[in-house]
Amino acid sequence: MYKFNRFVHNIPKGRRMPLNINAKEIWLTYFNKVLFEKGLITEKEKNKMTNLIYKECHSSNNKKKC
Repeated sequence: MYKFNRFVHNIPKGRRMPLNINAKEIWLTYFNKVLFEKGLITEKEKNKMTNLIYKECHSSNNKKKC
C-alpha cells in the first residue's frame, strides 16, 4: 500500500495531519463519511466504523494491513 507523507510546514500545529497516512485509511474514512452524509448509516454506526478503521490502521499488530 502507498503511504502519503504530508509535509506540514505552513499548517498551524493544531491543524496538522499525522505524517504517515496510508491510502487504505484515507479511502475507508472517506467512504464512511459519504455513507453518513447520504443517510445510509446512522451517526452511531459512523462512529463505530471510525473507531474500527483507526484500530485496524494504527494497531502495532496490523501495520502491514494498512
